[in-house]
Amino acid sequence: MIDKDIADITAAVKTLTGYRLIYRPNSDRHNLPAEYSLHHGPVCSRLKADTQRKCNIDCVQKVNRRAQGKDSIFLKRCHAGLLELVIPVFGTLGLEGCFLLGPMKRAVSKLAYRKLDAEYKQLPFYNKQAVNSAGKLLRLLSGFIGSAAGEIRAGKPEAEDKINKAINLVNAGIKTGIKAYEVAKACGVSQWYFLHLFKRKTGMSFTNYAKRMRLEKAKALLSSTELKISSIMEETGYVNENIFYLAFKKYTGTTPGKFRALSKIKTRI
Repeated sequence: MIDKDIADITAAVKTLTGYRLIYRPNSDRHNLPAEYSLHHGPVCSRLKADTQRKCNIDCVQKVNRRAQGKDSIFLKRCHAGLLELVIPVFGTLGLEGCFLLGPMKRAVSKLAYRKLDAEYKQLPFYNKQAVNSAGKLLRLLSGFIGSAAGEIRAGKPEAEDKINKAINLVNAGIKTGIKAYEVAKACGVSQWYFLHLFKRKTGMSFTNYAKRMRLEKAKALLSSTELKISSIMEETGYVNENIFYLAFKKYTGTTPGKFRALSKIKTRI
């Protein structure tokens, strides 16, 4: 699943920004197709045709060494004069790999290899605003990728166990309105990974699931107790009466009072 997520991310970023994005694993930890982990631009393809070229070593070893020492994005200029934005991805086992956005060219710079001028002209120009925006988005996504990949590599409990724990926490926290980041923290994963995993396993978002559980509890209390509707509203985490009534009617098709009356009739029958 992680490989598919990475492939989807690289394709989406290329469509949105016009910049090529690759994911370079720190080691052989992913089964990505070659086009997702290698540059296939006209300049880089020719420069890297020779496996002994400096840029091959630079892209793998030097970038990883620099990424290991700083948990932040950085702009790299290769020996040929091309720019790449590097976004390290850290998991529980350390550096999982790096997203690399580019290559790009500066308006005032020239390629070190004149014989590649024609290919060089095809590269996109470096746009600081666009690159910074893409970097911020990728920084957030790297947290999800790192947590997911790290969990798989470290052999932590299965995803189902975490979701079961999350569901129990949601049910226990209905009255207080427990938040997604609180559940993610309790489950020991990043919020991004938790939200993605939760929806994948339950078929609904965390917010919709929590709302559904609150309303199911309201239905149960209306059917089995004589609590006032205002007390039931408080027990299910609602602080505004209008919001509670609207949410309940949208979910059940009727008001809390009518639902209770119908429940009593069914019980007598």
